[in-house]
Formats: sequence, structure tokens, C-alpha cells
Amino acid sequence: MNPDTPALRTENNTVEKQKEKLIQNLELVRDGTTNTAKFVGLYLFQWNLQDMPDLVQDWDFMAKCWRYIPANFLDRLFVATQFKGEDPEHIIDRNIVIDLAVSTIYTFAIFLPAEQVGYPKISKRIPGLLAALNVQPMLPEDVTYEILQVLQMYAITPLGASFMLDGQSRAILIQAAKQDQAAFKILRRAFIVEVHRGQSARMLSRFHDTMSRLIDAFRDVPEMTAFFAGAFDLLVVIQPPELRNPPPWLGEMARILRESSIKRKGRDAATFLVGVLQHKYPMHFPPILFDSDACAIYNKKEPISLSWRFTQLRAVDIRITLTSIKEKVDTPGYQSIKHRLTASYYIIAGFINSRKWRVSRNSLERAEDVQTPVPFTDDVVLKIRDEMSNLCQKTMEYLCDRYDDGLAAKSGYSDPTLPSTISDDNKSAWLMSHEPHVIASVTLLALWLQQDASARLHDEVADMMDITLKLYEPNPALRVLLIIIVHQSLRATYGMENFALHRGWEILFHDLKSIVVPDQTPAGGGGKPPPDDATANRGMHLLRLLAEVAKYGLGHHERLKRTRHAGRWNEILELASSLNCEGAAALWDLKIALLDSMSTLVDLAAEVGVITVEAKRVKELVKG
Repeated sequence: MNPDTPALRTENNTVEKQKEKLIQNLELVRDGTTNTAKFVGLYLFQWNLQDMPDLVQDWDFMAKCWRYIPANFLDRLFVATQFKGEDPEHIIDRNIVIDLAVSTIYTFAIFLPAEQVGYPKISKRIPGLLAALNVQPMLPEDVTYEILQVLQMYAITPLGASFMLDGQSRAILIQAAKQDQAAFKILRRAFIVEVHRGQSARMLSRFHDTMSRLIDAFRDVPEMTAFFAGAFDLLVVIQPPELRNPPPWLGEMARILRESSIKRKGRDAATFLVGVLQHKYPMHFPPILFDSDACAIYNKKEPISLSWRFTQLRAVDIRITLTSIKEKVDTPGYQSIKHRLTASYYIIAGFINSRKWRVSRNSLERAEDVQTPVPFTDDVVLKIRDEMSNLCQKTMEYLCDRYDDGLAAKSGYSDPTLPSTISDDNKSAWLMSHEPHVIASVTLLALWLQQDASARLHDEVADMMDITLKLYEPNPALRVLLIIIVHQSLRATYGMENFALHRGWEILFHDLKSIVVPDQTPAGGGGKPPPDDATANRGMHLLRLLAEVAKYGLGHHERLKRTRHAGRWNEILELASSLNCEGAAALWDLKIALLDSMSTLVDLAAEVGVITVEAKRVKELVKG
């Protein structure tokens, strides 16, 4: 369009007249001699701007308008109890005055870039915005929404975060959170800023105080979904240090979560919250949550443990979810489903594990008394065996289907650390072994198999020996758990046969050998670093398993002499004979255990008549 056309000149003239009209309103705000005159000017500006929506896109003009508005006048709007109009009997209500201040700040905060609006000029109005949230009677919902939106934007600034984490400000936001979950997001953003500054003792004190206040504020709220989700958002930001005693709010949080188990609403949000609490406070939270002595309710027939009730509902949710998860693979909610599965598995694992180190009420103040070994009793196992067996069975079916169908590759899961050398045959196992919900499910299987000695369950685990061994090599973090699963499956009817069929000895013995006789190349020259305690612990698990397989081969020598089981004891013998007594201190116990196992195997070999001269010589050397 030609810039000199009459139509365009008319349009430009209209825009300039609109701008001139708005500037006249703002001049009254800047130059007015009374608060009432300034109020009228600002009110007219906001009213007229609604009829000129295109002007908010003109950043330069809007920045010019923002400079006309005195910051101290905005402050006076927040604290004014009332304004009088030209007629002495006409009084402007306080909420209308606050509404004008809020809408003005909201307009410029939303439509102007940060460098134009200026962080300090907005950030220093945060106390006024927070005070407005506390006004009684409450402001209209649209005004509250605008306040929370501005606070969310400026919570990420250092000055804004400082204002919002003040004690009084946190109290106001916590009350606001009961009505709008955006208040939780504001607190979360402010704590993120504080964490980036460094997790000081003051910041952690503020965090614990915030959690205590949140629990007090929501204690009697019937619908707890918002509370659970908001507490989760806050907890993921903080990395608490190792504490001698649990934080003061943890016990009350556990009580609320246990009681939520009997309510359908909020159950998923509670699951995520329990998961993050177990992760953040691993030594304190599980025994408090699952302390059955402190959380029994009674029905007409028998006592019901709320901790088990909560765990049972998570088990039911997992079984139902696994039944339909294949249909959800390509849906937007698939990632959330996997996160929920991960949290649920860890909750159940925490329940099982907590039976070994329950906490009495008096021991919370004495760290040395926190862990008191209390094994699973037979009556407890009988009570929960059916539920756990069904869950483990469903979990194993899912893992088998996932591996066989290549579900991991189809799910859109990708990892930048996926090695380019991984073959197509091993890609599914690699991806599965690195997914959190798979790791969590393997953790639960390993824990429960040590508690449940039923032959049926061990037979089912032995049937998935091929997948268990496929998952072993890709992820070292899973290996100890998988060793436990394999070891338990050896008790099955065909456990030893499946172990041999799927090259279990070759895979596990190779790992043990790499631990006992590590790469001697210096770490700086490309060799592996010296083994640590975790590696030595894995070696002990491997040795116990492989020694059992070797003893089985010797014990059934005549029947197995033509199979791969027969000569396994010789490989342990050769490994023991190649030991170097020097090396990493972490391996000393493992090496002693290996020599002891070798001696036991040689004695057993002598009993069955298959001992060799070389074996006798090695044993004598060990004794020497």
C-alpha cells in the first residue's frame, strides 16, 4: 500500500489521536495534585486502553506510558483504605482501588519485555501484590489471577524471590495455595532461585518452615490433590543434606499420606509425593510411613494397617496400569504413566524393606537406634503373599512382553548416551535397562524374591532367565539386583538348566573375573579405575551364586559330566590360582571369600572322586 494514500493517512492520524488521548490520561497521573486526581487519570488510561488493543503491541509507546506512572503512587493504591471522589459522599471501595493497581502492573508486566518494564520497578511492588492477596473480603477471581501471574513472572528474579520467601509473604502464599495452585508454583520458583544461590542453612530452614506451614494450612482440607502436587513441586527443587534426625514435619506428612490411602481423590498425586520423599529422605521416611504400630485403624473384624492399605492400593494400580499400558505408548500421557509406575514400585519396595528396620516412636531422637533389624515374620508374609505374588507375576509378564515386542524401541524413548555400537538385537535390552520404571520393577522383584520362598514364583522367575541375563550387561546399576533374581531362580525346578541354556555362567563369570583380576592399565592410560566398595559387593554376590552353581555341578557329577555344569568348579579354581594378593583394599574380603570357596570346592571334588593333582597343589599353596 502506498504510504501516501488517504486511507493510510487517516489510519495513522487515528492511531496518533489514540496515543495522544492516553498520554493526556497519564499526564494527569503524573502531575495530579491529589491521589483522587491521579486515580481518575489511571482509571481512564486503563479504560481507554481496552478500546485500543493494537497499541499494546507498540513496545516503545507502552514503555513511554510506563514511565509516566509514579511507582510511589502504585504503592499508595495498595495501602489506601478508601478514596473519596469529587462528591464527598461518593467513596471508592478499597477493592476497586487495589484492582486498578493490580491491572496496571499486570498490563505492563505481560505486554512489555523485561528490559523495557524494568525488573526493580515491578519487583518492588511485590509486597503490595502479596498484601492484596490477603485483603478481606477477598478480591474477585480475575484480580487474584492477575496477581498470581505477575508473581510467577517475578519469582525468578533475585529481588522477587527474596520478597516472596520472607516469612509473612510465605504465609500469605500458603493461604492462597488453598484456593489456587499457582501459589505453589510461585514458591517453587522462588526456592529454585535460592538453590542456585547455594543451599544455605537459612534457605533450608525456610523450606522446612514452609512445609510445616503447608501441612497446618491443609490439615482439614477434604481434597488434598492440590496439596500433594504442590508439596511434590517444592520437594523436587531441594536436595536436603544427610540429617541425623528427620525434619519435624515428616511424621505428620506420613500420617496424611497414610490416611489418603482410603480416599480415591488425590491418590495418584500422593503416589508421586511418597516417591520423592523416599528419594529425598531414604533413611527416615520409609520407616515412619510404614510403621504399622503407629497407624492401625480397626474395622468390625480385624485391624487393618494403613501402611499396608496404602501399599496394596499402589499394587492394584500397577496391575491395572500394566494391563493397558501398550495402548498408551503413543499417547501424551505415557510419560506420566511411567513416572507413576516408578513411584508406585518404589513405594512397595519401601514397604517390604521397612519391615527389616522399623522405627519405634522413641528412637527418632537417637540416630543410633534408627535401624533395628526386624525380619519379615511368617504371618506377615502369609497376609500379603497373594497380593505381592500377583503383582510380581504381572510385572514379569510385562517385562517379557516389552522385551519380546520391542516395546522400548517403539515407545519413543531416546537417550543421547545410547552407544552407537549397540546392535539392533541388544537395543531393546539396553533401553529397557535404563528406564526408571523398569529399574524400579526389578528392585521390587529382587526384594520380594528374598522374602517369598514359594516354588511357583521361583519357577516363573526362572522362565524369564533369558531376559534377566540380557538386562545384566547394559546397565551396571542393575547388576546386583539381577544377580539376586538369578540366584533365587536357581531354586526353581529348571533353574540350573535355564541358567546354563542362556549362558548365565559365561556372562556372570566374566563379570566376576573383571572384578577380581581388573585391567592393570593405569587409569590415566585408558584403564579402569580401581574397584570401589560397591563393585566389591557385586563381586561377593557373584561369587556366592557361581559357587552354588559349581557345587551343583559337582554334586550331580555323574549325571552332568557331559554337560556344561560339570567343569565349572575348575574355572573358579583357576581364577583363585591367578589371584594377586596386592591391589585395591576394597577387594580383600572378596579375595579371601574366593579362596575359601575354592578350598570348599576342592574338598567336594575329592569327595565325589573328580579331584585333580593340580587342584591338590593349588589348595596346598593356599594353605601355605
